[in-house]
Amino acid sequence: MNDACRFVRSMGLGWNLGNTFDAFSLHNEATQARETGASWRPEDQQRLWGNQPFTARQARRVADAGFGTIRIPVTWAEWMSPDGDVDPVWMQSVMDAVEASLAVGLKVILNVHHDGGEGDVPWIRTISQHEEMVLHRYQRLWEQIGARCVDYDERLVLEGANELDFHDVAMDDAYGLLGRINQTFVDTVRAAGGQNGTRFLLIPGYNTDTTKTCVPGYVLPQDSVDHRLLLSVHYYSPAEFSVAEHDSPWCKPSLTWGSAVEGAAMPADFERLRTTYVERGVPVAIGEYGVLTQPCLFSTSAAAHAPDIVD
Repeated sequence: MNDACRFVRSMGLGWNLGNTFDAFSLHNEATQARETGASWRPEDQQRLWGNQPFTARQARRVADAGFGTIRIPVTWAEWMSPDGDVDPVWMQSVMDAVEASLAVGLKVILNVHHDGGEGDVPWIRTISQHEEMVLHRYQRLWEQIGARCVDYDERLVLEGANELDFHDVAMDDAYGLLGRINQTFVDTVRAAGGQNGTRFLLIPGYNTDTTKTCVPGYVLPQDSVDHRLLLSVHYYSPAEFSVAEHDSPWCKPSLTWGSAVEGAAMPADFERLRTTYVERGVPVAIGEYGVLTQPCLFSTSAAAHAPDIVD
């Protein structure tokens, strides 16, 4: 078992800080506040989707509940300049959450989250039309995150993105775009120096989807050190049961699970991950999974619970 596999095994069960640092304005709240001269603080951003700002006490409660890892999803878009410069106030708020979590013995996953989602605020998925601009901004963002992380030990894992998908190009081109993004992430973090030179990096699969990641079109980035890349997938399958709301327009929601077909699909998915990655020495972390138990207004990340190795 290589270092990466041993590390992911040590992460244990994880807990996502969903709908907090990853929240973004759905009704132009941040823009309107700034345009009227009102203050807009990181605490206001964290409250956008119904949660309270993260505190050191909450980090302690996560650790006391038996979790080994906390994943801190972060959406940076509303705190960045067009050129990619992050507001120091937002950066400090994020790093305070990282430090509070490390202080209570948790491993931490820090990422770039809804910047790669859909809507008016996210920007990474525009790469097919604005590749140079997006890659420049993305590199600039990771230069700043990397600079703040030079002294943190390997308990801090950096995750390049969340669920990147490119609907406006052919799949071959989409895999190529993700490959360029992932390679930019690895190269930029390594160049940031300090502990980043050997830090474990979590690389998102295509849309973090098992099927779309276990194919020849998906290629992991190159790294300057061995056995320091981890693969990220999410598991909301079957989606009709796991995440579809009662009025979802894209499917007929299912209230039950357990047919012979469904029962066979899950072990087949994990066997595919094993043979494609784990047997090659690339550990797989399940960054999110969950089942909605009631109608949900916001992202499913609040219901997600686990980085863990597939073995």
